[in-house]
Amino acid sequence: MKYSLGIVSAYTAIFASATITPKYRLSPIDGSVIALPTQAQLDFQDREMGVIIHFEMGTYLDIDGCNNVPSLVPNLTLFDPVLLNTDQWMDTAASLGAKYATLVAKHNCGFTTWPSKVTFQTRDNTTISYNYTIAQSPVAGDDVVKSFMASARKYDIGPGLYYSTVVNNFLNVQNSAVISTSWAVGQVRISNDTYNEIVDAQLTELWTKYGNLTEIWFDGGYSATQKTNLENMLAEYQPDASIFNGCDVTTGQCLTNNPVRWIGVETGEAPLENWSTGITNDGGNSTSPVFCPAECDTTVQTQDRWFYGVNQPLRSIEELVEVYHRTVGRNCLLELDLPPDRSGLIYATQAARYKQLGDFIKSCYGSPVNAKNTQTTCDGGTCTLKFGYPTSIDRIVLMEDQTNGQVIRSYEVWGKVVDDGVTDGTLDVPWTLLSNGTSIGHKKIDLFQKVVTVTEVLVNTTLTGETTLLTASSAWAHSSSFTYNETNFLLNAKPYQIIGGQMDPQRIPYQYWADRLYKARAMGLNTIFSYIFWDQLQPTPTTWDFSGRNNVAEYFRLAQEAGLHVVLRAGPYVCGEHEWGGFPAWLNEIPGMVVRSSNKAFLAASKKYLSRLAEELRPMLITNGGPIIMAQIENEYGSYGTDHTYTQSLAEIFKEAFGITLYTNDGGVEEDIVGGQLPGILAETDGSPEAGFAARNQYAFASSLGPQLDGEYYITWLGLWASNSTYDTDVGDASAITTVVSDLSWTLANGSSFSIYMFHGGTNWGFQNGADWSNSLTPVITSYDYGAPLTESGSITDVYLALRNMISSFVPKGTIPALPANSTAISVPPIQVSPAVALFDVLPKPFSAPRPTNMENLGQAHGFTLYRYRIKSAVSGILQPGDQPRDRLLIYVNQKRVGVIDSIYVVPHKVKLDLKPGDVLDILVENMGRVNYGPRIPDQKKGIVGDVMVGNTTLIGWNMYTLPMDPPPRAFAGRPTISTDSTSEPVFYQGTFDVSTVGDTFLELQGWTKGVVWVNGVNLGRYWTVGPQQTLYLPGCYLKEKDNKILILALEPTASQGVIQGITSRNWGNNPDPDAP
Repeated sequence: MKYSLGIVSAYTAIFASATITPKYRLSPIDGSVIALPTQAQLDFQDREMGVIIHFEMGTYLDIDGCNNVPSLVPNLTLFDPVLLNTDQWMDTAASLGAKYATLVAKHNCGFTTWPSKVTFQTRDNTTISYNYTIAQSPVAGDDVVKSFMASARKYDIGPGLYYSTVVNNFLNVQNSAVISTSWAVGQVRISNDTYNEIVDAQLTELWTKYGNLTEIWFDGGYSATQKTNLENMLAEYQPDASIFNGCDVTTGQCLTNNPVRWIGVETGEAPLENWSTGITNDGGNSTSPVFCPAECDTTVQTQDRWFYGVNQPLRSIEELVEVYHRTVGRNCLLELDLPPDRSGLIYATQAARYKQLGDFIKSCYGSPVNAKNTQTTCDGGTCTLKFGYPTSIDRIVLMEDQTNGQVIRSYEVWGKVVDDGVTDGTLDVPWTLLSNGTSIGHKKIDLFQKVVTVTEVLVNTTLTGETTLLTASSAWAHSSSFTYNETNFLLNAKPYQIIGGQMDPQRIPYQYWADRLYKARAMGLNTIFSYIFWDQLQPTPTTWDFSGRNNVAEYFRLAQEAGLHVVLRAGPYVCGEHEWGGFPAWLNEIPGMVVRSSNKAFLAASKKYLSRLAEELRPMLITNGGPIIMAQIENEYGSYGTDHTYTQSLAEIFKEAFGITLYTNDGGVEEDIVGGQLPGILAETDGSPEAGFAARNQYAFASSLGPQLDGEYYITWLGLWASNSTYDTDVGDASAITTVVSDLSWTLANGSSFSIYMFHGGTNWGFQNGADWSNSLTPVITSYDYGAPLTESGSITDVYLALRNMISSFVPKGTIPALPANSTAISVPPIQVSPAVALFDVLPKPFSAPRPTNMENLGQAHGFTLYRYRIKSAVSGILQPGDQPRDRLLIYVNQKRVGVIDSIYVVPHKVKLDLKPGDVLDILVENMGRVNYGPRIPDQKKGIVGDVMVGNTTLIGWNMYTLPMDPPPRAFAGRPTISTDSTSEPVFYQGTFDVSTVGDTFLELQGWTKGVVWVNGVNLGRYWTVGPQQTLYLPGCYLKEKDNKILILALEPTASQGVIQGITSRNWGNNPDPDAP
């Protein structure tokens, strides 16, 4: 259909004397006028948000510029920005998300921030230069306009220029007219005609020497005598610029085809009904033939301060979020003031505030909620959003295609709201009105009165035009947001104090997740912190596993169901006393790999992991209505290294993958904070809250400051395998519990946040434990009980109860759920097991090579590797197993154990061998856990690395057997003979047992030295007589009443091994190491 273009006679008189005439069409529906935009106007509206930079002589005054002081002409020597950096201005603008920036090139003082070369005649007919410019200041030679334009283009931000035609104190001009009755010191005497010539000349400089402009500002408008020249100059020099105050609201005449109107206030608020049309200083006019979008300008400083004010308070992030919703969310461009300080930089606290607002906008509106599972269908003035599953939303974003004018006159948003118990979208429920209004225009954001769970959203509009107005990309529903200001975390723009605790899903049977999460909420926690272990999700370079305990998205869904938010700690390095800090073993075999560094191979692997994890977790992000509010970058990097290229690269990966608020977490001392922090990323500390908080404020970047969070408050400490390593707990210790309560009470009373490490530790199942290294290897025990308030088996302790009581005094009464009861553990009578097969009788096919190779090169990550060598000629001397003993080596000659070399000792045992031809030397290497903390992290190859020597002889020609024990051998034949002299090879024992009632229990293996236990195919982990762990946690979810199968790999079997039974409480204790050197 062709559109009717022209001028309606009723409007002809208004524009009869103007060369700029509006373009419009007539509605084919009701014949009403529909104003048509230019492409420049549409492009400008697409930018949505910009900044206006007040940097001029007014920056150096205690008052806000030369406004309302006609005689004030500040001394040129004041303007001395010694650190001028326009790139930093644009970097700040970019962090806000600004798409255009307008520089005040000349404000009311009359000072020009470019070296204007205009000359003019004074009243006494003397020709002089305009000598109140940057060229006469202490920074002569600089050109702020030129620098600004270059920086704006560098950052892909549309540049604009502001020039006040109405006031110029230097020329004694007020309201576009020269005051001819009096002159102050420093003022020049000119005529009105000369002033207009100066305006034309200086605007010609600005509009011809610096390139194309996105916006041109006329603050306060222009005079009637200036109009014609300005109109002609704009048409010739800047035809595509959008012109603020481009139309006169009194005459209705415009300077340009691309006018933008002022909204009429400087508070940052548009009327709820705001049209893209009309020459007004308010919400516009829907029937006007002039397309004239509104722009809302406002300050970030309080008290309407535009130029930088020393110690001037800032508006809160909550207020600025409201500004965003009441401007951009009401079809109005938002232009925030961005005032550099007197050094020429954006002050750090102000830069942080712009970033906070930008982070909020990105986190809340970066992507639609449930976008991956949403079908959007739009036809004309109707849009339908069908969600793949019930989705919680609290707002909707509507956008109108205004290419052929703004034609939507009203709209209604309806939703199919489902009850909390509905689990799919098949239920046919009635439509509920969620919001309604009149104008949409470029963008309308409607915030609902409450969060609703919907399966479908319908947007209906009333049109005056016939074209398609809502498109698939323009109707979005959004959920919650999470960001922060100087003192508070902000959930949906409201203060949120994190009362958190660490609990890792991969350490807990998934069958118990809901129970543990409820108990976290019942202690008073509102947030769960969770490590994600990369090695468990990506066991090989080409395989992924998100099942069982690795179904982390389900864990987070259950957390939300329990009323908990989540802080994601995905590493890629997490430490956590987990195998290699979470790194998968196969990284060792990538050529040139260096973990925890800016190494390209490592960053590429990390990006692949984090991107894949983000795919899995996307519905769980706060921006999509999920519980994940924040993510930590790496972990305690400041105590490890100083490669900020690495951590900055990780930050970019996290931003791209998750798009939520990020933070770093480091020890609360100067070295750790300085090493771990990143500019613009919130810095937090762990350990002592008082010391850490003070150190953070002292040593962190200004841009990294914000609310305080003790990211790991340690109640007790981890457990390590050793005869002299005891179990650490505060249970039953009233004094220790009082200290914990005091620390965390102080934290909350000071408005800060915390995460208890650990709230619930869980278990290092199978071979998941890591190891520390000081002077020797110190592997972590199987239990990760950690002395936590909730024990490994999920039992509530007196520490838990004391913390619950303390937290209840800081939260509204009735918000903590009822206290759950502890489950009752069961006892299991002695279990009869018998030898099934010797390990060396069920060996797989070997790999053969001249020299031994490391475990990872054999395609193995965990468990054991057997290295076998058949003696060809007699050899004797001390055994040297490669470059160093890696972990624990059991040495056999002719299948009789002759020694143990254990790297838990600073000086491991030396095994002397005397071998004759035909003897078989076996070296069984157990991976006791890759180092997860400290400088040894990069080199964590297991097995044997390097040549094996006996004395001075290098042994050449090896068979190598991989024994990952995942799963263990299944085919058993024959019963091995157990030596009574403790020299037997490893032996598998098996048995079955029944239970009268299924429940949790603790397996006790009296007299058993060292090995691994499986029950019904589940690897419960390692046992070792040295302690401090003397029992293995056996969850009831892994049991059944009849025919439970137990399998034990006894590494050092003896004929005196005692009873195996299930007991109702854990035993802790230590015994001497029978293999100690």
